[in-house]
Amino acid sequence: MTGEIFLNPVIHLPVFAIGLVSGALALFFFWRKKAKAETTQLQNKFRDHAVELRETRGELARQGEIAAQITSLVQMLTENHPRNALPNIVVRFLGEFFHASAAGFFAPAEDTGDFTLVAGFGFPKEWLHQVRLPRDEDLLGLALQKKTVITREDLVRLGGPRAGSLSFEKAGIQPDFVAPVFGLTSIVGVVVGAGCAGKIDEEKKFLSAIVDLASIAFQYAALHETSNTNFSYDHLTGVANRNFFAQRFESMIRHARNYMHPLSLLFFDIDHFKGINDTHGHQAGDAALKKVAQITRGCTRSSDIVARYGGDEFVVLIANSCKEEAATYAEHLRAEISAMEVRVPGQNTPIQVNISVGVSTFPEDGVTTEELARAADIALYIAKKNGRNQVVLATQAWLKSGVAEPVV
Repeated sequence: MTGEIFLNPVIHLPVFAIGLVSGALALFFFWRKKAKAETTQLQNKFRDHAVELRETRGELARQGEIAAQITSLVQMLTENHPRNALPNIVVRFLGEFFHASAAGFFAPAEDTGDFTLVAGFGFPKEWLHQVRLPRDEDLLGLALQKKTVITREDLVRLGGPRAGSLSFEKAGIQPDFVAPVFGLTSIVGVVVGAGCAGKIDEEKKFLSAIVDLASIAFQYAALHETSNTNFSYDHLTGVANRNFFAQRFESMIRHARNYMHPLSLLFFDIDHFKGINDTHGHQAGDAALKKVAQITRGCTRSSDIVARYGGDEFVVLIANSCKEEAATYAEHLRAEISAMEVRVPGQNTPIQVNISVGVSTFPEDGVTTEELARAADIALYIAKKNGRNQVVLATQAWLKSGVAEPVV
C-alpha cells in the first residue's frame, strides 16, 4: 500500500536489542561508577575517623603520661636535694617528659659571664664544663633577656636569626627550647632540649610549670644549705652525713611504699681500714675516705643518696632499683674502687683499697628503714666473713634464721 511504512520485525529486532543492551550497560557503568565513588568516599571517611581515633587515643595516652610524670616530679622536687644534684634531676626528667634526644643544663661559668654545660645527655662529651656559650646570642640570649621559656617557634615569630645561624646549631645541636631556671637572686642556669618528640608549642605550659618547680627546688636547696650546712654534710668527704641520710631514707621509703616502687640500700666499708691508718698514718686514712667518696659519687645517679654512715662505712640509697640492678651497680662500684689509686701527701707510692658491700631491697628484704638497714648490715657482715672485697645480697633465709648478726 502506497504511503504506509512496514516494520519488519526480523530486520529491526537486532537494532532494538543492541540499543537495549547499550542502555543497560550505560546504566550499569553509571551505577558502578557511582557506587565506586560512594565506596571511596566511605573509605576516606573511615580512614579519617581511624586517624582521628588514633589521635584521640594518642592524646589521652599523652595526658595520662603527663599526669603521672608531673606527679612524680612534684614528689621528687619537694624532697630535700643538694643543689648540685638538681641539674641532673631536671635534665633527666625533661628528657623523658618530651622524649628528647638531647637535654642539658647550662650554668654560668665562674670565670666568665658565658654559660657552660654542667649536666646532660646527647651533647658532645667535650662540652661538659668546657663549652662556652655567649649569654647574648640566639635562643639562649633571648631566653635570658625575656626571662621566660623560648621555643624554636617563638624565635621564628619574633623574627630571630635565620635557621642554621644559632650558636647551638653551629655545633650540630638544634634546640627546641631554652628555659631559664631561677635561684634566690639570679638565674642559676638554663635548660636546653633538642630532638623532642612532643609538640613543644602545644605543651609549653607544662614546660613552664616544670621549670617553675625546678626554680623552687633550687631556691629551697640554697636556703637549706645555708642554714643546715653543718647538719647535712660530712666535712671530710663532702657526701651527706648520717643525719641527712636518715631523713631521706624515711622519705624515700614512704614514697616506695605509696607507689610500690623498688628501693635498694647498700652498706659498704673499706677492708682493713685500721691497717691503713696503722701502716700509713691517719692522713692516708683520710685520703682513702675522700677518694672512696669521690668514686662513689661519680658512679651514682645524682638523684640517689651517698652518705658517710660513720668511720669508714658508707651507705648508698638507690631509688627505683630492684635487687638485680642494685647488684650490678654494687659490683661496678666495687671494681672501680679496687682499681683506683690513693695518693697520700708525702708518700711516693699510692695505696690501693677494697670494699665489702651488703645489699638489701624493698620490699622483699624489709618494708621499714630498720628492716632494710638490718638486712644490708647482715649482708655486709657475710661479705666480710667470706673473705672481703665482694658484694653479698641479703636473703630472707638469713633474716629468718638469724645466722648472722649485724656488724658493730
